Amino acid sequence: LALLKRNPEHFGWHAGLQAAELQTATPTERWLSAEVTAEAEATLAALYGKLQKAYPKSQACMRLPLDFTRSPPAFAAALDAYARSYVRKGVPSLFADLKPLCAEGAWSRVLFGELVEGWVGALEA
Repeated sequence: LALLKRNPEHFGWHAGLQAAELQTATPTERWLSAEVTAEAEATLAALYGKLQKAYPKSQACMRLPLDFTRSPPAFAAALDAYARSYVRKGVPSLFADLKPLCAEGAWSRVLFGELVEGWVGALEA
């Protein structure tokens, strides 16, 4: 945690913290293609809930849960929390950041589409 206090955006330090929290020997930097158990997902979700409160401006603390979350309702909530402000601001690089999430599975692609349609509807209203 001391390293994250210095730079909460460093993905390598997050991988080390995740490995320590999950008590595994090797850090995982790419969760999209990794197997994630329900227990590991719950442990990491609790960890990142704390980190998001400690570092509210950290993009890494908001973005990384999207990589390891496999539960559709939790994924939708995490995606909404991460991307809503970027959609409101019109950040053009948001799609490039979220594009790998659409390639992973049909359920994430459907949720992604539903959320985006909801955001666009809210912006038009």
